[in-house]
Amino acid sequence: MIKKKTILLKYVIQEYLKSGEPIGSQSAKELAQMKVSSATIRNYFKSMMDEGLLLQSHASSGRIPTHFALKSYWREMFDSDKIACFENCLDLEAKSKQLDCFVGVLFLNHFKLTEVQNHENLFLVLRFADVERSEEQEVVLRYRAPLHRFAEELVGMRLEDIKSFASQVQANEFLRSLDSLLEKHFIFLGVKHIASFLQNSHGERLFFELSRGEIFNRLRNGVYFDEIFPKGYVTFVREAFVAGEKVKMLYCGKLECDYSSIL
Repeated sequence: MIKKKTILLKYVIQEYLKSGEPIGSQSAKELAQMKVSSATIRNYFKSMMDEGLLLQSHASSGRIPTHFALKSYWREMFDSDKIACFENCLDLEAKSKQLDCFVGVLFLNHFKLTEVQNHENLFLVLRFADVERSEEQEVVLRYRAPLHRFAEELVGMRLEDIKSFASQVQANEFLRSLDSLLEKHFIFLGVKHIASFLQNSHGERLFFELSRGEIFNRLRNGVYFDEIFPKGYVTFVREAFVAGEKVKMLYCGKLECDYSSIL
Protein backbone atom coordinates (compact mmCIF):
# COMPACT_ATOMS: atom_id res chain seq x y z
CA MET A 1 0.00 0.00 0.00
CA ILE A 2 2.81 2.41 0.91
CA LYS A 3 4.51 1.88 -2.46
CA LYS A 4 1.25 2.46 -4.35
CA LYS A 5 0.55 5.63 -2.36
CA THR A 6 4.05 6.92 -3.10
CA ILE A 7 3.61 6.30 -6.83
CA LEU A 8 0.17 7.88 -6.79
CA LEU A 9 1.39 10.96 -4.94
CA LYS A 10 4.20 11.46 -7.43
CA TYR A 11 1.77 11.40 -10.36
CA VAL A 12 -0.60 13.76 -8.59
CA ILE A 13 2.22 16.24 -7.95
CA GLN A 14 3.53 16.04 -11.52
CA GLU A 15 0.09 16.59 -13.02
CA TYR A 16 -0.66 19.43 -10.62
CA LEU A 17 2.62 21.15 -11.53
CA LYS A 18 1.68 20.93 -15.21
CA SER A 19 -1.97 21.96 -14.97
CA GLY A 20 -2.30 23.89 -11.72
CA GLU A 21 -5.67 22.17 -11.26
CA PRO A 22 -6.93 19.79 -8.52
CA ILE A 23 -6.65 16.11 -9.42
CA GLY A 24 -9.66 13.80 -9.11
CA SER A 25 -9.53 10.10 -8.23
CA GLN A 26 -10.38 8.92 -11.76
CA SER A 27 -7.75 11.19 -13.34
CA ALA A 28 -5.16 10.00 -10.82
CA LYS A 29 -6.00 6.37 -11.54
CA GLU A 30 -5.50 6.92 -15.28
CA LEU A 31 -2.28 8.88 -14.80
CA ALA A 32 -0.69 6.28 -12.54
CA GLN A 33 -2.12 3.39 -14.62
CA MET A 34 -2.99 1.57 -11.42
CA LYS A 35 -5.22 -1.50 -11.56
CA VAL A 36 -7.36 -0.54 -8.60
CA SER A 37 -10.83 0.92 -8.26
CA SER A 38 -11.58 4.63 -7.99
CA ALA A 39 -12.86 3.91 -4.49
CA THR A 40 -9.44 2.54 -3.53
CA ILE A 41 -7.82 5.67 -4.98
CA ARG A 42 -10.16 7.79 -2.84
CA ASN A 43 -9.08 5.79 0.22
CA TYR A 44 -5.44 6.44 -0.68
CA PHE A 45 -6.28 10.13 -1.06
CA LYS A 46 -7.92 10.20 2.38
CA SER A 47 -4.89 8.53 3.92
CA MET A 48 -2.55 11.07 2.31
CA MET A 49 -4.75 13.93 3.51
CA ASP A 50 -4.48 12.56 7.04
CA GLU A 51 -0.68 12.51 6.60
CA GLY A 52 -0.60 16.15 5.47
CA LEU A 53 0.38 15.35 1.88
CA LEU A 54 -2.82 16.38 0.06
CA LEU A 55 -5.49 19.05 0.44
CA GLN A 56 -9.13 19.24 -0.70
CA SER A 57 -10.85 22.63 -0.80
CA HIS A 58 -14.37 21.13 -0.64
CA ALA A 59 -15.99 17.69 -0.71
CA SER A 60 -16.68 17.56 -4.46
CA SER A 61 -13.28 18.84 -5.64
CA GLY A 62 -10.05 17.04 -6.48
CA ARG A 63 -6.89 17.12 -4.41
CA ILE A 64 -3.78 19.25 -4.56
CA PRO A 65 -0.38 18.58 -2.95
CA THR A 66 0.51 20.45 0.23
CA HIS A 67 3.66 22.50 0.62
CA PHE A 68 5.05 19.66 2.74
CA ALA A 69 4.57 17.21 -0.15
CA LEU A 70 6.04 19.64 -2.70
CA LYS A 71 9.12 20.21 -0.55
CA SER A 72 9.74 16.47 -0.35
CA TYR A 73 9.24 16.17 -4.11
CA TRP A 74 11.76 18.90 -4.96
CA ARG A 75 14.33 17.48 -2.54
CA GLU A 76 13.99 14.13 -4.30
CA MET A 77 14.17 15.66 -7.78
CA PHE A 78 17.29 17.76 -7.12
CA ASP A 79 20.52 16.08 -8.26
CA SER A 80 23.54 18.08 -7.09
CA ASP A 81 25.86 16.10 -9.39
CA LYS A 82 23.94 17.00 -12.54
CA ILE A 83 25.22 20.09 -14.34
CA ALA A 84 22.76 21.92 -16.59
CA CYS A 85 23.94 23.52 -19.84
CA PHE A 86 22.55 26.69 -21.46
CA GLU A 87 23.52 28.10 -24.84
CA ASN A 88 23.61 31.72 -23.69
CA CYS A 89 21.93 34.27 -21.41
CA LEU A 90 18.96 34.53 -23.76
CA ASP A 91 18.32 30.85 -23.05
CA LEU A 92 18.31 31.67 -19.33
CA GLU A 93 15.96 34.58 -19.85
CA ALA A 94 13.54 32.28 -21.66
CA LYS A 95 13.65 29.84 -18.73
CA SER A 96 12.96 32.64 -16.25
CA LYS A 97 9.89 33.71 -18.22
CA GLN A 98 8.69 30.14 -18.74
CA LEU A 99 8.95 29.24 -15.05
CA ASP A 100 8.02 32.63 -13.56
CA CYS A 101 11.12 32.50 -11.39
CA PHE A 102 14.13 34.60 -10.47
CA VAL A 103 17.42 33.41 -11.98
CA GLY A 104 20.80 34.54 -10.67
CA VAL A 105 24.10 33.58 -12.28
CA LEU A 106 27.57 34.00 -10.80
CA PHE A 107 30.33 33.71 -13.37
CA LEU A 108 33.08 31.96 -11.47
CA ASN A 109 36.80 32.18 -11.39
CA HIS A 110 38.56 28.98 -10.36
CA PHE A 111 41.02 30.17 -7.75
CA LYS A 112 42.24 27.87 -5.00
CA LEU A 113 44.27 28.92 -2.00
CA THR A 114 47.61 27.18 -2.53
CA GLU A 115 49.86 28.72 0.09
CA VAL A 116 49.95 31.01 3.14
CA GLN A 117 53.27 32.76 3.80
CA ASN A 118 54.15 34.50 7.07
CA HIS A 119 56.70 37.29 6.61
CA GLU A 120 58.35 37.74 9.99
CA ASN A 121 55.03 38.14 11.81
CA LEU A 122 54.51 41.43 9.97
CA PHE A 123 52.14 40.41 7.18
CA LEU A 124 50.64 37.36 5.53
CA VAL A 125 50.63 36.57 1.82
CA LEU A 126 47.81 34.34 0.61
CA ARG A 127 48.66 32.87 -2.78
CA PHE A 128 45.78 31.80 -5.05
CA ALA A 129 46.07 29.88 -8.32
CA ASP A 130 43.60 29.37 -11.16
CA VAL A 131 44.92 26.25 -12.88
CA GLU A 132 42.42 26.44 -15.74
CA ARG A 133 43.65 29.90 -16.73
CA SER A 134 47.28 29.49 -15.60
CA GLU A 135 46.82 32.54 -13.40
CA GLU A 136 48.12 33.39 -9.92
CA GLN A 137 47.19 36.22 -7.57
CA GLU A 138 48.22 37.22 -4.07
CA VAL A 139 46.37 38.85 -1.21
CA VAL A 140 48.35 40.64 1.50
CA LEU A 141 46.98 40.90 5.06
CA ARG A 142 48.29 42.40 8.29
CA TYR A 143 49.68 39.59 10.45
CA ARG A 144 47.61 38.32 13.34
CA ALA A 145 48.18 34.90 14.85
CA PRO A 146 44.46 33.87 14.84
CA LEU A 147 44.16 34.98 11.21
CA HIS A 148 47.28 33.00 10.32
CA ARG A 149 45.84 29.84 11.87
CA PHE A 150 42.46 30.45 10.17
CA ALA A 151 44.06 30.93 6.74
CA GLU A 152 46.26 27.83 7.11
CA GLU A 153 43.14 25.70 7.58
CA LEU A 154 41.77 26.95 4.24
CA VAL A 155 44.72 25.88 2.05
CA GLY A 156 43.50 23.72 -0.82
CA MET A 157 39.95 25.12 -0.76
CA ARG A 158 38.28 26.87 -3.70
CA LEU A 159 37.70 30.59 -3.41
CA GLU A 160 33.89 30.30 -3.45
CA ASP A 161 34.04 27.71 -0.62
CA ILE A 162 36.38 29.95 1.37
CA LYS A 163 33.95 32.85 0.91
CA SER A 164 31.02 30.70 2.04
CA PHE A 165 32.88 29.49 5.13
CA ALA A 166 34.16 32.96 6.04
CA SER A 167 30.61 34.32 5.71
CA GLN A 168 29.26 31.63 8.05
CA VAL A 169 31.81 32.47 10.77
CA GLN A 170 31.35 36.23 10.13
CA ALA A 171 35.00 36.81 9.20
CA ASN A 172 33.96 40.02 7.45
CA GLU A 173 37.37 41.69 7.28
CA PHE A 174 38.84 38.54 5.77
CA LEU A 175 35.97 38.43 3.25
CA ARG A 176 36.60 42.02 2.17
CA SER A 177 40.26 41.24 1.59
CA LEU A 178 39.24 38.78 -1.13
CA ASP A 179 37.36 41.41 -3.17
CA SER A 180 40.31 41.89 -5.51
CA LEU A 181 39.91 38.31 -6.68
CA LEU A 182 36.20 38.67 -7.45
CA GLU A 183 36.30 40.22 -10.89
CA LYS A 184 33.76 37.84 -12.41
CA HIS A 185 30.32 39.31 -12.65
CA PHE A 186 26.80 38.46 -11.52
CA ILE A 187 23.65 38.75 -13.61
CA PHE A 188 20.02 38.30 -12.63
CA LEU A 189 16.79 37.79 -14.54
CA GLY A 190 13.12 37.89 -13.53
CA VAL A 191 13.58 40.05 -10.44
CA LYS A 192 9.83 40.84 -10.51
CA HIS A 193 9.16 37.27 -9.35
CA ILE A 194 10.70 38.00 -5.94
CA ALA A 195 9.19 41.50 -5.58
CA SER A 196 6.84 40.18 -2.88
CA PHE A 197 9.91 39.75 -0.62
CA LEU A 198 9.83 43.52 -0.06
CA GLN A 199 6.74 43.29 2.15
CA ASN A 200 8.77 42.92 5.36
CA SER A 201 12.24 43.80 6.62
CA HIS A 202 13.64 40.26 6.48
CA GLY A 203 12.34 39.78 2.95
CA GLU A 204 13.70 43.17 1.92
CA ARG A 205 17.20 42.23 3.07
CA LEU A 206 16.90 38.93 1.22
CA PHE A 207 15.64 40.66 -1.93
CA PHE A 208 18.73 42.87 -2.13
CA GLU A 209 21.02 40.02 -1.13
CA LEU A 210 19.67 38.11 -4.13
CA SER A 211 19.67 40.97 -6.60
CA ARG A 212 23.27 41.92 -5.72
CA GLY A 213 24.55 38.35 -5.89
CA GLU A 214 25.59 38.39 -2.23
CA ILE A 215 23.49 35.30 -1.55
CA PHE A 216 26.15 33.16 -3.22
CA ASN A 217 28.52 33.95 -0.35
CA ARG A 218 26.52 31.83 2.07
CA LEU A 219 24.55 29.22 0.10
CA ARG A 220 26.13 25.98 -1.06
CA ASN A 221 24.68 23.82 -3.80
CA GLY A 222 21.33 22.48 -2.62
CA VAL A 223 17.60 23.08 -2.18
CA TYR A 224 16.33 25.75 0.23
CA PHE A 225 12.86 26.51 1.56
CA ASP A 226 11.42 28.68 4.34
CA GLU A 227 14.41 28.20 6.62
CA ILE A 228 15.89 31.06 4.54
CA PHE A 229 13.27 32.14 1.99
CA PRO A 230 9.63 33.20 2.47
CA LYS A 231 7.01 30.52 2.99
CA GLY A 232 5.81 28.98 -0.27
CA TYR A 233 9.10 29.49 -2.15
CA VAL A 234 11.82 27.08 -3.22
CA THR A 235 15.38 27.94 -4.23
CA PHE A 236 17.83 25.71 -6.08
CA VAL A 237 21.56 26.46 -6.08
CA ARG A 238 23.77 24.47 -8.43
CA GLU A 239 26.65 24.60 -10.89
CA ALA A 240 25.94 24.93 -14.61
CA PHE A 241 27.51 25.92 -17.92
CA VAL A 242 26.43 29.03 -19.81
CA ALA A 243 27.95 29.48 -23.29
CA GLY A 244 30.58 26.93 -22.30
CA GLU A 245 31.63 28.79 -19.14
CA LYS A 246 31.18 27.24 -15.72
CA VAL A 247 28.89 29.25 -13.45
CA LYS A 248 27.04 29.00 -10.17
CA MET A 249 23.30 29.38 -10.68
CA LEU A 250 20.32 30.06 -8.46
CA TYR A 251 16.61 29.65 -9.25
CA CYS A 252 14.05 31.08 -6.84
CA GLY A 253 10.29 30.85 -7.30
CA LYS A 254 7.06 29.47 -5.95
CA LEU A 255 6.80 25.84 -4.89
CA GLU A 256 3.97 25.21 -7.35
CA CYS A 257 6.04 26.02 -10.48
CA ASP A 258 7.32 23.12 -12.58
CA TYR A 259 11.13 23.20 -12.44
CA SER A 260 11.58 19.74 -13.98
CA SER A 261 13.12 21.14 -17.17
CA ILE A 262 16.04 22.72 -15.28
CA LEU A 263 16.71 19.89 -12.85
